[in-house]
Amino acid sequence: MIDDQEAWETLTLSGITVSGGAGAIRSRRRDANVAGIYMIKDCQFFNYTQCAISNNSTDMPYWQIENNVFRAANSQSTLGVALSGLTDGSAITNNKFLTNRIHLKLDRGGNNTYVRGNDFIQFDQGSSRVSLWVVPSREPNNSGAGLVLESCKFGNENLSSSDRRVLYADEGDGDSFGQRLPSSQTSAGYITGHTLRACLFNGADNNRSAPVTSMTPHVRACHYGPVTLAGTAPTHFLEFPKKQADSPASNVVGPILLDDLDAMPTVSNVPSSTRSMRP
Repeated sequence: MIDDQEAWETLTLSGITVSGGAGAIRSRRRDANVAGIYMIKDCQFFNYTQCAISNNSTDMPYWQIENNVFRAANSQSTLGVALSGLTDGSAITNNKFLTNRIHLKLDRGGNNTYVRGNDFIQFDQGSSRVSLWVVPSREPNNSGAGLVLESCKFGNENLSSSDRRVLYADEGDGDSFGQRLPSSQTSAGYITGHTLRACLFNGADNNRSAPVTSMTPHVRACHYGPVTLAGTAPTHFLEFPKKQADSPASNVVGPILLDDLDAMPTVSNVPSSTRSMRP
């Protein structure tokens, strides 16, 4: 519906339903664009095949994405919202993410972005899906400080053993930010200063993966808690595949609330190729 490479002074979209197409809103401008506020609220996005809302800028803050519904045509190649570059002051609030391969993607550590009150579920079956994917910053500065993930629900509907809730990972190949999917390789990037609190993670018997999975060992000064785990509890809360975190003591995990007090293991039995932080 909107596909443009010019600078945007401002954008307001409200009360619109869009069905079909590759997506609905895409800013293809790649350099900085910090002119105004970009507000999208009370809309419904259905049956898109790439990404409903995306941009490619190195610095385009002040997105306000509120009270929308995202249900893609499939959960193999689609993204709900993908915000590139620095995202300071952006707010993703009270949305319903129902079907996507990636529900929400943030760049550069998700610097100072507020993700609140969203419902992350999957209406359809699939695999290797992610609720919130944060791409690590290539340098320690501007690597996520101030990101708040708060009062969100991560449902167990159609949850696959390969699905991830919060993922820190680099990008794979693709022409634009709204097309690139996660890489499975170890990342050399940085995540710093995230706060995750008052979220509900509903587990499933076939998925005991950590609520937060990081492909980079450089996760620092983050606080995960208080959070609630319901259903099948994960084996660990924060997981670093293949390599231990370089500063695990700088992260705080907990308090963690369980609907089954006997569900969480008291002994960590994990493969030598995996290092994790238990609650």
